[in-house]
Amino acid sequence: MPIYNVQLSTDTEFAETKVAARSPNEAMAAAQALDPDKLHFERFSGQLPVNEITVEDPNGKTLTWRSEELATRLAAEDLYIGAKDVLMMLNHELVSYLFSKSTHRAIESLAAAVEAAEWGAQ
Repeated sequence: MPIYNVQLSTDTEFAETKVAARSPNEAMAAAQALDPDKLHFERFSGQLPVNEITVEDPNGKTLTWRSEELATRLAAEDLYIGAKDVLMMLNHELVSYLFSKSTHRAIESLAAAVEAAEWGAQ
C-alpha cells in the first residue's frame, strides 16, 4: 500500500506525518481523521503579514481594515452559498434555452467552482 506524505496547516503552524492508503482520496480521509492533539505542530518560520487592524475610539466605535486575502476568505462562505442558490434556481435546460453561449459558459464555470469548493470542504 502506498505511503502518502500529509501536511496539516493552520495560519501559523504545520504538522507533517505519513499515512498508508490505497488512493489519494483514502489518504485524505485518513488525514482528516487524524487527531491534531497527537501531532507535533511547528510554527512557520518568518513573520506573517498583518491581515487585520482594528481601531476603537473612546466611545467604543470601531474602524477595521482587512487585507484583501482575509476579506476574501471571510466572504467566501457567503459567496459559495449565494452561488449554490443561483445554480439551484437555474435549471440547466432553461439556461441553455434562454442565455447566450458566453452566459452559459459563465454559469458552467460558476457550477464548477461550487463543485470544487464542495470537494475541498469534504
